[in-house]
Amino acid sequence: MHRTFATLAGAREVAAGRQDGNPKDVRFFHKQNAMTRCRSFVACTPEEMYIHYRSCTPSDKFHVHECIVDGQPCNVFFDIDIETSCNKGMDFLGEVNKLLEEFSNMMMEFGITFGRDNYILLDASHAQKFSMHITVRLLSMALLLSVVKYES
Repeated sequence: MHRTFATLAGAREVAAGRQDGNPKDVRFFHKQNAMTRCRSFVACTPEEMYIHYRSCTPSDKFHVHECIVDGQPCNVFFDIDIETSCNKGMDFLGEVNKLLEEFSNMMMEFGITFGRDNYILLDASHAQKFSMHITVRLLSMALLLSVVKYES
């Protein structure tokens, strides 16, 4: 099960094996309580975090994300934010599906199978903004050696 820490350093210490051995496939997540604004860090597997995330209140689901550790490979992720007032009539979910289809086609060019079991969608939308966070998992391998920020 996941463990919660006051600092990212505390979570990393455990994962590095300095306190609890060396847990396999541990990732770090930041979460913030929507009401108290208290921040914490969680060390757990992605599967454990997904189970925890599903039990969060709707307002707390806006405040959970994976921490990217500098110098470590990371999974592909998409952070999509679209102002709804500037894009009236846009099919936001349709556009997300097009993105995932294009990504799937690109992965097939490399001989990598990509389907619904390979990603997690986290919806953080509200009235003013469509916000979707997509984390891609491909057979326990990371594709990115660094993070590239793209803004259009």
